[in-house]
Amino acid sequence: MLVLMWMLIQILVDFWRGLRTLPPGPSNQRFLLHGGIAAVLATMAEGFVELNLGDSEVLTMFLVVVACGYLALEKELATE
Repeated sequence: MLVLMWMLIQILVDFWRGLRTLPPGPSNQRFLLHGGIAAVLATMAEGFVELNLGDSEVLTMFLVVVACGYLALEKELATE
């Protein structure tokens, strides 16, 4: 459980730091990072009630959203 909590918090920190480096204004990277933060927070909130990442459909969707967020971070780093 501690490793899972560390992973979720690390994802939030990475996405938040990525958002702070983006220039102001709308962009695809900003959209993906905000969506990633929202998905992680929703997963953590739902985790209080049930083991939602134990379900394969929820886990797959969660991993896709997080992967898209990290791709947005990678694209931001590549453009610098």
